[in-house]
Amino acid sequence: MKRAIIAAGTLAFDTLETPSGKKERILGGSANHFSIAASLFTRVEVSAIIGADYPLDYLRTLNKREIGTSNVEVSSGETFYWCGKYTGTMNEAETLSTHLNVLVDYDPVMNDVAKKCEMLFLANLMPTKQLKVIEGAEGAKLIICDTMNFWIQNNLEELKKVIKKSDVFILNEHEVRILTNELNIIRALKKLATMGPKTVVIKRGEYGALLYREGERLFSIPAYPIDEVIDPTGAGDTFAGGFVGYLATCPDYNDFKEIKKAMLYGTVIASFTIEGFGSEGIMDVTMDNIQKRYNELVSMIKID
Repeated sequence: MKRAIIAAGTLAFDTLETPSGKKERILGGSANHFSIAASLFTRVEVSAIIGADYPLDYLRTLNKREIGTSNVEVSSGETFYWCGKYTGTMNEAETLSTHLNVLVDYDPVMNDVAKKCEMLFLANLMPTKQLKVIEGAEGAKLIICDTMNFWIQNNLEELKKVIKKSDVFILNEHEVRILTNELNIIRALKKLATMGPKTVVIKRGEYGALLYREGERLFSIPAYPIDEVIDPTGAGDTFAGGFVGYLATCPDYNDFKEIKKAMLYGTVIASFTIEGFGSEGIMDVTMDNIQKRYNELVSMIKID
């Protein structure tokens, strides 16, 4: 069984600087990273907006990976652009510049292809736009949402409406503390779960990920150990791609055991992402590569 996923987010240009070097105007964006990862498991349809400067050949590259782009709007302006820099342990990016460009005019409209997708992933977007996607994705039986601290601080009331409609909510450790006003991460998880989602996933970067499921069920895993991190950009989105992509193949995506496996697949795919700039690290990854690291990660956390 393979359910199709509709993913709403950004297709963007990124300029990245890390201790390993610098790349200018490479292809990035939350929907780009997510869809590449999720397409390793199932078919993905992307909802996004791009400018006239975006290479249409790249859309055809995505199409070859079973990533549909019929819900990608092409506008006459310039594509969303982000410039960031990582230093030290590279746990947080320093944003040097952000140009929303055509993203300001993004008005998500779901066509018949999108409406038939059974799973919806809301990548980092303005909460009002996320709400519109939820309204349009009529066939979605499972709604998974991501966010960022900017929306928590500036669009909290709209974000709360998104949280209430979400089945799974994904965010990082800093964001969940801001959102819940709780310093203790376990209290923060439980508090967020009372706001709507049955499942809360906390991305912890080099420290792994934490899962809370209604009924007081917890699961924590380490990150897959990588000895050279090139660029962490997109790792959170590819984590989500692996997580949602695996769930799309499960007979019962509400089964706690399957959700735990999804956490492992997300973690493994993120480990490939950080080994290259942008999406370079996962473009050529195969399921054999992923399964090998999955088995290694299981052996690290299993006590015989």
